[in-house]
Amino acid sequence: MYDPNRNHEAKRKREELERQRIEAIRIRKEKEKDYLSPFLIRLGDPPQLTGNEAATVRYECMDAFRKRLEHQATLMHDKFKLETKELMRVQNVFQEDEKAGLHSTETEQRYKEECEGLNYRLNMLQRRIQKHREMAVKKFRELENRLDADPRLAAYDAMLADAMPKTPFQQQPSSTSKGSRMSRAGN
Repeated sequence: MYDPNRNHEAKRKREELERQRIEAIRIRKEKEKDYLSPFLIRLGDPPQLTGNEAATVRYECMDAFRKRLEHQATLMHDKFKLETKELMRVQNVFQEDEKAGLHSTETEQRYKEECEGLNYRLNMLQRRIQKHREMAVKKFRELENRLDADPRLAAYDAMLADAMPKTPFQQQPSSTSKGSRMSRAGN
């Protein structure tokens, strides 16, 4: 027998389970993109950070990013060195063959093609290295801006604000300020 109340309750439960599933997927995706999560997990993923914890998380995040950028640059430089050595080897072999009289138009053509390929790869690596240098600075600034805007690191910002000396314009006016003396003198 059809019971509309029971079916309505089952439908409501299915909808709630679907909503929870979608929310869990959204949270998982958000955590996958969360650049602070690996560092927050080390602290037990606290709901709120102290100033020192926020400073530690910020430093570790920036340091890991810097190391990653350095690693990428090192890989490109190593590849550049490898290609340079290969170019030098090809040139040395060609010169030795030329001295030994083993030179032919076919070997010269092969040498030119090999050198062109190596020079092309070296040129591309130089461009990639230069672009990496330029983009590294930009990416590092973007990370700093993201960290500055992240509400989880607000305790770090508060800690910095407390540590900064107050300028005369930020201090509260006292009763012995110049303006107070002037108003008393006018009376």
